[in-house]
Amino acid sequence: MSRTEVLNSWFFPSPVRRNGMIIPAPDEALKKYRDLREDWLKTHPDYPLEEPVISLAPGENEGKEGYFVRTEIMYK
Repeated sequence: MSRTEVLNSWFFPSPVRRNGMIIPAPDEALKKYRDLREDWLKTHPDYPLEEPVISLAPGENEGKEGYFVRTEIMYK
C-alpha cells in the first residue's frame, strides 16, 4: 500500500470545460509545471521508498474552477 503527500500546491483559476470539452491549462500553470520538473524534480534527493512527483490537474478552490500544480511525494 502506498500513500501520497502533497508538499506544495499552486492554483491557477481558469475555465476547465466549455461545451463539454476540456480546456487546456493556462500558460502560467504549464510554465509552473515545467519549471518544477526542471528545478525541484531533478534536484530532489533519491530515496528508495519515495518517488517525487509533479502533478497538473483540474479542480476547484474556494468555489472557482481551475488547475492545480502540486509537488508530491509518493511513499512506496
